[in-house]
Amino acid sequence: MKLRLDDGTARGRVRVPDGFDSCRFGVVVKIFRNGDVVEKVETRATGRFRVKLRHENGRYVAVAPELVVGDSDLCAQAKSKPRRT
Repeated sequence: MKLRLDDGTARGRVRVPDGFDSCRFGVVVKIFRNGDVVEKVETRATGRFRVKLRHENGRYVAVAPELVVGDSDLCAQAKSKPRRT
């Protein structure tokens, strides 16, 4: 997962190496600032997300949870590298 911080906005995308689209569409990504959840955003069909941040300074990390899609398909948890503003 990638995370970019620009002008008070967190943006990024959930990548799926095997191309299983259900693992990137509609995933709720949590944005953490200094260890606390500050925003939640759902990914679009392309796996991209964007959310305006109310807080500016700090260390941010984006996390997508592990999901089970359908009866048996597993989408692994994804976590971005920490970014500072």
